[in-house]
Amino acid sequence: MQQEWKEEWTIIEGLPDKLDFEKVVKVFKTQFCCNGVIIEDPNVGKVIQLQGSHHEGVIRFLVSEGICKKDAIEVHGTV
Repeated sequence: MQQEWKEEWTIIEGLPDKLDFEKVVKVFKTQFCCNGVIIEDPNVGKVIQLQGSHHEGVIRFLVSEGICKKDAIEVHGTV
């Protein structure tokens, strides 16, 4: 019997271009013990993909580091 796994991903887009994406992904990977990559999307620019559901931690980090304000963040999907 084969078990099916449904993978969850946390997708972060719309961050400022001046942001050091490599540094942010490294922090996320360490803090959340997950895999993460930076994807270049032709429509929205750089996108960070983290394996797993880390939306709450990502929001806390982005707000505490002053990268964006909490009211500017939209969460889509299951919360």
